Amino acid sequence: MIDMKKNKRVLVVFIGLILVFGLALGVGYLHETKNSKKNEDTKLEETKNEKPNEEEKEEPKEEESKPEEKKEEQVILDIDVDIEKVIADYDLEIIRSSIMEDSEYFKWIADAIIKNDKIAPKYKRYVFLQYKTIMANKKFLNKEIFLISVKELSIKDADGVTVGNALGIYQDYETAITIGKSMPDDVLMHELMHFVDYRIGGGNLDVVYFTGDKYSLDGPGETLKLPYGKLIIEGGAETNMARYNNYMATVSSYNHLAYIYNLLALMFGEQEMNDIYYSRDGNARLFLEMNKYGITYEEYCKFMDDLDYMSTEANFVGIVTKREAEYYLEALEFVSNLYNKKYGHSWADDPTFSNVMRFAIQGDYEGRELIPKSGFNEKEKALLNVRIDTNVFQKQVDKGYTSSYYSYTYYYLNGKHYISIPYYLNKNYEHLYEFVFEYDMVNNAVISKNVLMK
Repeated sequence: MIDMKKNKRVLVVFIGLILVFGLALGVGYLHETKNSKKNEDTKLEETKNEKPNEEEKEEPKEEESKPEEKKEEQVILDIDVDIEKVIADYDLEIIRSSIMEDSEYFKWIADAIIKNDKIAPKYKRYVFLQYKTIMANKKFLNKEIFLISVKELSIKDADGVTVGNALGIYQDYETAITIGKSMPDDVLMHELMHFVDYRIGGGNLDVVYFTGDKYSLDGPGETLKLPYGKLIIEGGAETNMARYNNYMATVSSYNHLAYIYNLLALMFGEQEMNDIYYSRDGNARLFLEMNKYGITYEEYCKFMDDLDYMSTEANFVGIVTKREAEYYLEALEFVSNLYNKKYGHSWADDPTFSNVMRFAIQGDYEGRELIPKSGFNEKEKALLNVRIDTNVFQKQVDKGYTSSYYSYTYYYLNGKHYISIPYYLNKNYEHLYEFVFEYDMVNNAVISKNVLMK
């Protein structure tokens, strides 16, 4: 969960101050960027253009400044980080290939994490693990801003089991994560996804430009504000938490947003939805992608606003009121219409997509009752009303495990479909485990399973 109080104007000012601050201190990694030569040349040019004092006509200062500048740069670049020791100390073998992809930048990140005493020691490994995400999305990375952000990041435990009504929270304006006591690892990983999302490129923008006949990312034209977008922010955080953390974490909250996010991934492609999540203008990108198929600005805003409202109460406990069920069903209708416009036929003719749609409503009793009066066509209604045989999962679960609640979470990763179901080891609800099933959506069969202790 991310703090809704985040003020975009404050963020812009904050980022500006960060950049000025970084330049003033001479952020070390700046010397290794492609602009370093340009910065050095500019600095020397300013020295040459200074008017000398009458007593200093032989210009000795310019010659003296050169070795001094080189000496300073050498000291700054000489970061004392032993990569192999860091990998061993923080058990990072699983991200070794990502570390070696840009080992010099990793040294800077490692140095910042190790020296940051605002990150509780038990949480530092989880921050290190985000380097895989950073490297996978480096086309969006602003190295200087992200490095400064890591130095400012704080992670601490809450005084109680929850943080307000949340299990954990990321507050971007303070670069701070607070975690409820005794929370499973995926709560922290979810909040770290927010941190990476907001700081990889220096903040998010929720506007699109309209010229009177078309919309664009950059303008010119009228600036139109887009809704907050929990579908991207929360649904994307859950999905990418699973994607980039080697199955150490699974989609376990904001299930309804994750379903819709992954239905869109089936339509637009995993990489496109990944880029929508990590880019600064992802909200606008998603709208423009939908607009290609006739979705208007007003329709998009209603779709996103409804999901924002629904997810306020439905993030952990599922759909609990009839109105929330109506919002969710309307969102699924929106996705249904989008699919039909994009492909020119009903999703009911697509075995994979139709089965994912059925999982999306599985267990949603209020929503199921609303299907007859929904906007789906008769064939689509009939498919949604056919329950999926969940015994196929139960047969794969060892004796002694008890399902914690009626929940089937879906996500689509690397071209494969996964269903995640939480189970307790016994009827006393001790020791929560997550069973992750790779699933054949066409033949309705389990391919493999993985069990994670929460």
